[in-house]
Amino acid sequence: SYGYDVSRTVTRACPAFLFGKEYYPETVEPYRVRIAENIPTDRKLTGLIVTTNSLPGGSFSDWERPDADFDSLAELVEYAVNACGETVVLFSHSDGFVREPEFKRVPWRDYKMGAQLFEYLAKRGIADMSRVYRIQGIYQPWEIHSFIGELDHLISGKLHGAVAGMEQFV
Repeated sequence: SYGYDVSRTVTRACPAFLFGKEYYPETVEPYRVRIAENIPTDRKLTGLIVTTNSLPGGSFSDWERPDADFDSLAELVEYAVNACGETVVLFSHSDGFVREPEFKRVPWRDYKMGAQLFEYLAKRGIADMSRVYRIQGIYQPWEIHSFIGELDHLISGKLHGAVAGMEQFV
């Protein structure tokens, strides 16, 4: 309808469904990310993937956000922690990269949104912050996929994060 020739286009399901543990290029030990991030392994976890485009305005590239944009997510985390006794982990399902002067993986948009939400939660002082964690390291996709599979619940602002949870029955 926009003038594009789509006669040779085929629609398929998200290929993230094909990214099972049998395709990992290395073995991922159980709890690798949890141990590296000092997240207790004896607690049930709810993961929350925060994204720029899941905040008010829905802009993918709007990195600078007022704290008020995080109010609904902050209330969600506060309810999960205080009323339901959940332990919540804020994380990014992927990282970015810079090419110059040499290729390097770096924290990207989702990471920054999770960091801002974490700081805002601490500032609000409502949630028991001993039950709120934030993944700060940079991990390979298969490590995050494995981590998602260890969660008890997942709230995802990203399609691929949600697919990783669904295909692992989270």
